[in-house]
Amino acid sequence: SKQNAKHIPGDWSNQKQLCTVCGHVMGTDTKAPVLEGLKDGESYTVEDTIDGKPGAYTFTVSDPAASGETSSGVKSVTITDVPQDGPTYRLPAPDGGNNDAGAEYTVVATDNAGNETTATVRIYRRHHTVTFDANGGSEPEDLPEEVTTAMPAKKVLHGSEYCLPECEFIAPEGKQFKAWQIGDSEYAVNDPVTVTADITVKALWKDIEKPTGEIKISENSWKAFLNNITFGLFFKDTQTVTITAADNSGETVTVEYLLSDKELKKAELDGMAFTAYTAPFGIDPDNEYIIYVKLTDTSGNTDYICSDGIVLDGTSPVIIGIENGKTYCAAQTVTVDEKHIDTVTVNGKEVTLDENGSFVLSPADGEQKIVVTDKAGNTAEMTITVNDGHTYGEWVSNGDGTHTRQCTVDG
Repeated sequence: SKQNAKHIPGDWSNQKQLCTVCGHVMGTDTKAPVLEGLKDGESYTVEDTIDGKPGAYTFTVSDPAASGETSSGVKSVTITDVPQDGPTYRLPAPDGGNNDAGAEYTVVATDNAGNETTATVRIYRRHHTVTFDANGGSEPEDLPEEVTTAMPAKKVLHGSEYCLPECEFIAPEGKQFKAWQIGDSEYAVNDPVTVTADITVKALWKDIEKPTGEIKISENSWKAFLNNITFGLFFKDTQTVTITAADNSGETVTVEYLLSDKELKKAELDGMAFTAYTAPFGIDPDNEYIIYVKLTDTSGNTDYICSDGIVLDGTSPVIIGIENGKTYCAAQTVTVDEKHIDTVTVNGKEVTLDENGSFVLSPADGEQKIVVTDKAGNTAEMTITVNDGHTYGEWVSNGDGTHTRQCTVDG
């Protein structure tokens, strides 16, 4: 100026600042403003405020000078055509629901030299992720090729309620869906949970497969529940009963037993008192038994198994009608007192009893050995001689003019 020989700075125009008096170029600014923390085309996710309201993404604007140039300073900032006051600018997150598309903003920063920076960004409200753990289950076989899981992760807004869905996983063999687990707590389908962090929802499976077991006596074993039981298994000595059990869960099975002398149906067993099985036990003669076993796993699944009918017979047969070692002079009727007769032999030859359990022992030369064996292996035997008529001795006077002679065998 004429007064002080100094230039007077004027307004910026076309990236230059001229002296208002002489038009001298006092400064040049070709560098556009910088959006600090904001990049065109990016997406940003923001947390809710402490009171659960949608938060905002913040940024600042600077106007650095290029080398050898002068910063003209930030003139204006608009957000989607709305002028803003700085120095900190806010891009609010949308108050949207699950899977919202976010909020798009276009930010334009202009400096005094006319340089301009534009950025279009998208702001999302922070969502928490709910993921699902099959916990041994599997995916359905009919999933479309492009789908990797029947239960994809869900995005849920912070602080909102999420209702737990039906389980779409395929249960492991022998199990069915029981409940969802979050942390140490169980939840039913449709139960609401408040989501304040990322969570994993794990499927819990309930065992529906019944436990299995085995009853063993000597070389005999049973693994099922029998119908139409017959008492066809015989022992003459005390027998030891051993019971084992297993479950697909690998956990302990509760084993109980009941001794019965008659066949029972499952419906009858449901209301009867069983004895806890803790170790092998003995069953003694003379009894008849069916061993019923109740198996219960930790999930409450119950099943029954049983043995066939068992006869414990420790008593030998009884031979009636003759005396051991005696000789008879006529055929004898021999009767056998035994419920479970197996065989009756005379000198090794089997004979058949009539409906009264008897047979006629006819005369024969020499001794005849009778052996009776029951089905448990108990035996009874007698040896007698049966002659074909009497063998008389000498006549003896009776002193009255009469004489008598007697059989030398039986008198």
